[in-house]
Amino acid sequence: MPVTTPSPVKALGVTEYIVQEGDTLTGIALQFDTTVDALMQANDLASADIIYIGQNLKVIQPGLAASVGTPTLATQQKATSIALAPAALPELTQTDKLAGTVVAPPTGAPSTPDAPVTQVVVNGVSYDAYNQAASKQHQWFHYSCEFDAAWVVLKTYGFDVSMDEQLAIVGVDTSVEPHYQETAGGVFIYGGDILDSYSGSFATNFLARTTGNAMRRVFEHYGLGVTPVHSRDTLEAALRRGELV
Repeated sequence: MPVTTPSPVKALGVTEYIVQEGDTLTGIALQFDTTVDALMQANDLASADIIYIGQNLKVIQPGLAASVGTPTLATQQKATSIALAPAALPELTQTDKLAGTVVAPPTGAPSTPDAPVTQVVVNGVSYDAYNQAASKQHQWFHYSCEFDAAWVVLKTYGFDVSMDEQLAIVGVDTSVEPHYQETAGGVFIYGGDILDSYSGSFATNFLARTTGNAMRRVFEHYGLGVTPVHSRDTLEAALRRGELV
C-alpha cells in the first residue's frame, strides 16, 4: 500500500518534522529555509550526519533555536535508563574518524535481533546499526590483518598501539614457520601454537596468523572488556548496542 509522508506540524511557531527514509539534515534545512546549524541546535544533535527514520525534529528559523527548550541527550539517557556507547568514547581527530558517530537510538537499542530496529540514517543511507570507528589507511605488513583490525578498535577508545607493542602482548611462537603439505589424506598445515600466540612471518607468510583467544589479551591489557560472539544473532545484538566487533 502507498506510504503517506507525514505532514509537518506547526505549534507555537515551531515546525515539527518526522524524518523519512532518504532524508538528510541538509535536505531538511533546504526544505524549511533554515540551516543545518539551527536544526542541530534546536534538536541537540551531536552530528550533522546522524538522524533516525521516524525521529521528530523541531524546525526553527536560524537564531531562534536557543530560545526553545529541547531535551538534551543526557536527559534522554536518564529518562530511559540507557547507557549509550558515545559517552565512553574519546573525540576522534578528523584524520581518524569516519562519517557519523557511535550511536544508539534515543529510545533504547534492541538487545536481540528480534526486537524492533530503529533505523539510523547517515548521509541519506539507512542502517540497522552504525558505529563509528577510527580509520586505518593501510596495513603494516602483508599479513598483519589481526593487528590492523585491533588498532582500529584500540584507537577508537584512545589507544594508539603499534604492531610491535601488540605482538609483545600477544607473544610469538617461533618454533615452527607455518607451512602446508599435500598428502593423500588432504592438506595438512603445520605451525606454532596459534591458540595462545602469533605464529609465522607477518611480512611474507600467508599462513601466519593467530586467533581471537590470543588477540583478546591486547584489549584486556588496555582495560577494554571482551565478550566472545559465536553466532550471527549475538553479533548483530552487539552491533546494535553500539559495540565494536
